[in-house]
Amino acid sequence: PHRGARVRLTFHHGGKFLSARHNWVLVYPGQMDAVDKAVEHDDGIIPKDDKRVIADTPMCDKGVTVMTQFTAPAPGDYPFFCSTPGHGECMNGILRVT
Repeated sequence: PHRGARVRLTFHHGGKFLSARHNWVLVYPGQMDAVDKAVEHDDGIIPKDDKRVIADTPMCDKGVTVMTQFTAPAPGDYPFFCSTPGHGECMNGILRVT
């Protein structure tokens, strides 16, 4: 997206395992590991007042679709990940804002 754009993200849990819950968390550069570690003992639930987080979806079960909306920040590369404990290492990526 472009800076200042209104982004509406739809996240669908199409995974194979019924017991695994997932979410989508967008954070400022350099904050993914710190946020992931901070929520590992809270089942990965992101507190609403965490200033390191730009946007996130609720945790969802297999077959569920959730959404979030946010304004695209300044140009740059922003990491996103699943904050379910142990998932951030392999379920992550980069959102590039231009």
